[in-house]
Parts: sequence; structure tokens; C-alpha cells
Amino acid sequence: MIAIRDQFEGVVLRRLLKHDDPPRIVEIGDKLGHFQLDDSTFLLIKYSSSDQSPWRFTFRSEDVATLIDDRNRTDLFGGIYICLVCGLRTICSLETDEWSRVLDLQKTQKQQTITVRRKPGAQFTVTGTAGDLDHKVPATKFPSPVLG
Repeated sequence: MIAIRDQFEGVVLRRLLKHDDPPRIVEIGDKLGHFQLDDSTFLLIKYSSSDQSPWRFTFRSEDVATLIDDRNRTDLFGGIYICLVCGLRTICSLETDEWSRVLDLQKTQKQQTITVRRKPGAQFTVTGTAGDLDHKVPATKFPSPVLG
């Protein structure tokens, strides 16, 4: 039986592999949904199986620790991205400066949430435990930033 997680992660990984110059993708560590692309790009994939907006994504303290560890080991050219798979509808990707605004990086909370909202044809509105993004995230953004 194919796990639901594999189906949602597969959507992200397939889009990355369809690129003209696809990255080398390796699943790393024990953290589900945690990948390294080439040498210095890290990706954490989360999914919501809800079929409609809003989509809610739970981040435990271990998830935040993984993001912080990745940030500490990247070089100037690296990046750490979160890909939020919104049902089978779309993917919202967040760059470091975005996810670090909506998550409590001090990990004072045991569980945090990022909520993604989108009206049909519109951009994403992203809110989180630590605050809201001050801009909308284009629905067409992924996979460009991740691929450089």
C-alpha cells in the first residue's frame, strides 16, 4: 500500500525532477519529508489532505529544530525551503525569510501552525504561530526559488 505521505511528497519531488537541470535529491535523517537537493539546499515537505482553503500545517518543536539545523549548516549559496502541499490542489513554498517570520524559532511552543489561505486564482495568504507574512505568496512561485 502506498502511504498518503508518499503521494503528497511525490507531487513536490516530481515537479523538481521535471526541471531542465534536475537536482540530486536525497532524503536525509529520520525526519519524514526532509530532503537535501544537491549540496546545500534543504527542503521540508508538509501536507494537508484538506481539499479546500484554508490549509493548516502542524510543526512540532522537532520540525523547527530541523529547519534551524539546516539553516546553520548551509553556506552563502544554500537555501532552506518549506513546501506546503495544499491538498491535491497546489503547493505553497516558503523561503527562509518567510517561514522564519511565521514560526517561533525560539521553540517556546511545543506545537505550531502555519495556515495557508487562497481564493481561486489568487495568491496565498500565510499566517503562523509567530505572525503573518506581510505579503502574498504567488501560487506560481514553486519550484523556481528552490531550483535557484
